[in-house]
Amino acid sequence: MKSLTSMPLAKNVFLWTTPVRPAELHRGTPWLLQDLVDARFDVTVVYVRGGIFAFELDRTAFTDKSVDWREVGELTTPLWRPHRLPEDMCARVEKFMTDANLHYGRLDFLYDGSTYAFLEVNSNGEWEWLDRDRSNGVLPRVVSEIHPDTPVHPIPIPAAQNKLS
Repeated sequence: MKSLTSMPLAKNVFLWTTPVRPAELHRGTPWLLQDLVDARFDVTVVYVRGGIFAFELDRTAFTDKSVDWREVGELTTPLWRPHRLPEDMCARVEKFMTDANLHYGRLDFLYDGSTYAFLEVNSNGEWEWLDRDRSNGVLPRVVSEIHPDTPVHPIPIPAAQNKLS
C-alpha cells in the first residue's frame, strides 16, 4: 500500500509503503496497491535533458525494519552508490522521458540483479543527497538545466501535444 498524496497523517507521521493483506483493507476506502517486488536494490535514476545518473541502495541495510527506505531516512542516505545502468535501460529511460515530454525527473526502480521493475517517475524528484560529494556530475547538469537561457515548456503539456495521448 502506498500513499496517494505523501501528505503527513499527523505531525511527523507519514504513511510509508507498507505490506498489507488486501482482504483486510476497508472496502469503502480507495487504496493504491502495488505488487511487492523481491529485489536486492533500490535504483533511482536522475534524468536531466539527456543526462542519466543512476544510483543504487542495497536493501539488505533496512529490510528488517521496513520495505520503504524513506521510513528509515538518514540511516540509508550515506549508503547510496553510483549504479551502472546498462545501455538498453538508458535507451528505455530516454524513450520514456521523451514520450512523456519531460526534461527532468527522478525514476525509481527495484532491481533483483537481472530485472528492473519500474515504480514511478517524479517530475520534481530530489537528488542532491545522492551525489553529496559532487563526483558524479549531477550538479553541473542541473545548473545548466535551470539556466535562464535553457528552453523550457510548462507541465502539464496539453493533450494534443503529448505523445502519450
